[in-house]
Amino acid sequence: MRLRSLYDNLLIKNKVLVLVLLITLLSASSGFVAFHTAATAYETKLYEEAAEVLNLASTTIDNELKKIEDLSFSIMTDSTIQEHLRKVKAQEPGYELYQRRADLLDRLVVLAQEQPYIASIRLVDATGVELIAGYIPRQKEEASELAAHAELAAGGNRWLPGAPGDDLLTSVRLIRNKENLQLDHLGLLVIYVNMRTLVDRFLDLSDNRLYFVFKDGELLHAIEGGAVLDDAEQRFAGMKGYEIFAFDGRKRFTAYYRSRDGEFLHVNMIDFDRIARKTAAIRSGMIVFYAAISVLFLVIASRAARGITRPLERLIEKMKQVPKGGFELPVSAEDRHLSRDETGEIHRHFRIMIEKINELISENYEKQLLIRETEYRALQAQINPHFLYNTLDTVVWMARINKQRGISLLVESLGRLLRAIISKREALVKLSDELEITSHYVTIQKFRFGDRLEFLMTCDDALQHALIPKLTIQPLVENAVVHALEETDSVCTIEVDISETASGMEIRVTDDGPGIDEEVVAAVKAGTMKPKGSGIGLANIEERLKLLFGDNADLIVQRRPEGGTAVTIRMPVRRKEENDV
Repeated sequence: MRLRSLYDNLLIKNKVLVLVLLITLLSASSGFVAFHTAATAYETKLYEEAAEVLNLASTTIDNELKKIEDLSFSIMTDSTIQEHLRKVKAQEPGYELYQRRADLLDRLVVLAQEQPYIASIRLVDATGVELIAGYIPRQKEEASELAAHAELAAGGNRWLPGAPGDDLLTSVRLIRNKENLQLDHLGLLVIYVNMRTLVDRFLDLSDNRLYFVFKDGELLHAIEGGAVLDDAEQRFAGMKGYEIFAFDGRKRFTAYYRSRDGEFLHVNMIDFDRIARKTAAIRSGMIVFYAAISVLFLVIASRAARGITRPLERLIEKMKQVPKGGFELPVSAEDRHLSRDETGEIHRHFRIMIEKINELISENYEKQLLIRETEYRALQAQINPHFLYNTLDTVVWMARINKQRGISLLVESLGRLLRAIISKREALVKLSDELEITSHYVTIQKFRFGDRLEFLMTCDDALQHALIPKLTIQPLVENAVVHALEETDSVCTIEVDISETASGMEIRVTDDGPGIDEEVVAAVKAGTMKPKGSGIGLANIEERLKLLFGDNADLIVQRRPEGGTAVTIRMPVRRKEENDV
């Protein structure tokens, strides 16, 4: 929670930097893990390929040693050599024996030249005489010792290590008489292989490279002056493979290969640094790459965060000026070239808001001045209603005293009409009160128009206490007087009929005048035509009905087919206990 609190209190640009840093670290970690996995697979593949290359040379050397074994077998079973050795064994010393030995030597010389790495071929006949084709080793083993080793091979070939310093590998085999499978001893065949020549032909032993050949755990050949690998048979148990370990003071990459019959174990060693140098360079390069990418991301994130927060900082400075009354904001060069992103939109809307506030402040100030002026004028023009009522009552009594009944009745009706209109301030009044106002108005109009005005009014008794908007029926009757009675010189009948319906009540005001045009009706209802008389038009009545009853109330103006106009109001019935106004 503390970390969350610290993060919430950071500036936006610092939040962006922290998020980018975390994303960069996660990406770098994921990338490094992926790279490490790939590098490990690459190293494994590299090691396998290196081992294959090294073992390929070992395989070639192994095949060459197999050729020496095949050569030894072919010499042992050669018919000519067998015949010479049988005759040498049976003949007495003399010229003919000498000649046979010379022929044998010539044959051995030819065979010794078949491969450049054959140092010499040594043949010891049954009489103990030795024939050598090639150079003689510095430390030549005794024939009896070699024969003892050959006996252990039971007729096969046996490999022996050469004398120290000679780089020779020795192949020994007993030659037995194959004629009629007599198998009696005819001699001993020894072939000396120069391993330095053989290895140099197929291997590059520079850069501290080591090569070993083992047979049955016995070291047959090693590089002169190098350390000796004592545990090869135990360490390298498989047919082929590779290992990495320290040897002779260096970390070595070692590839081993066993011949198909398991007779020879070839071990190749090179400095591990020669292989590891490539992977180390790749790893170092990737670390530098990820570090550079991380720094680049941080720089880009810093610039991006600055680009986001700079407009917000300018906006905050502007907002700080508002509580101080700074509604007149200066327009800078940056404000003239706002971006189209969210921050630019915030700047634009903030400026619009400040301008609107300025407008509202100015408008409110003007309204306050106007209200004060109106209040002042209202105070000047205020008339006490009671003074008006008392004055009208005085006029009524004076008319009665002077036997002026018509004037008395007229003024009395006017007073009651004004009292009903002025004193009752409720939005809804009883239908009976509204009808009383209408009656007073009609009384006044009868004094004006005389017998030309005929007025009829009917109402269901159950609706007398229903509530309707104040001044609803009287303006409709006044409208009929203005548009029907005043427009003709003949008698005009105005009728008010109020009845209860299934959905509420219906108020219908009709006249038999010339009728009202549809254009006039539309203009009056729309409020575009100023109403005559009291100034309360159809639009005003309809608006008050909608405010009080919503869509449940309606006002309809129609031209009657038989002549005249009909105005119908349909509205719900609301009793006194339902009145919320």
